[in-house]
Amino acid sequence: MERPEYQGHTVNFKTYKQSYKSKKTCYNPKEKWLVFENTHEAIIDADTWERVQELRKNKRRPTRTGKTNMFSGIVRCADCGEKLYYCTSRNFEARQDHFVCSTSRLKGKEICPTHFIRAVVLEQGVLAHLRLVISCVANHEEQFRKAMGAKQKTEAKKELATKRPQATRAERRIEELDRLFKRIYEDNANGKLSDSRFSNAF
Repeated sequence: MERPEYQGHTVNFKTYKQSYKSKKTCYNPKEKWLVFENTHEAIIDADTWERVQELRKNKRRPTRTGKTNMFSGIVRCADCGEKLYYCTSRNFEARQDHFVCSTSRLKGKEICPTHFIRAVVLEQGVLAHLRLVISCVANHEEQFRKAMGAKQKTEAKKELATKRPQATRAERRIEELDRLFKRIYEDNANGKLSDSRFSNAF
C-alpha cells in the first residue's frame, strides 16, 4: 500500500541497472523518482493514503515472545525524538516490561543518554492524564467546544491550501490532454494521421 501508482500517479526511475550488461536491478531512493501526478484513475483517495502511511510508520511488530504493547511504535524519546523500543522476556513479569531509547541502544549513551520507562508506569501516567483531560472537558465544556471548533477551522484552511495546488495541476493536465486530443483529431481530419492510427490513439 505504499505505491504512488495507487493514487493515480505514474512513477519512473524507481529502478536502474549499473550497466546494460548487468541483469541485476538496483533501487533508486525516493528522491530520484520522477513522479507524474494524476495520469490515471486512482484506486485510493489521498486522505486514506495518508492515513495508511501513518499507520505503516507506527506498525507494531510482536517481540520474540509474541507480546505487544499498546504504545509500541508510538512513544518517542523526549531528547532525540527517536522511537522507544519495547523490551520484554518470557521470564519478565508484567511490571518488568519496559521501553528504552533506540538511539541510546543502537548508537551509544554518548549520542543520547539511556532513557528507560516501565510499561506499567507509562500506562498509569497516560491513564491519569486522560482522566485529567476528561475532567477538564466535563467542567469546561463550552470553552472546549469553542477551542475544538477553532482548531477544526484552522485544519480545514490548511487542507484547502494543500488541495488547491493539486486541483490546479489536475486542471492543467486536463487542458493539456484536451489540446492533445484536438491536435490528433485535426491531424486525422487533414489526412496527416490514418484512421487506424487515430483509432489506436483512443
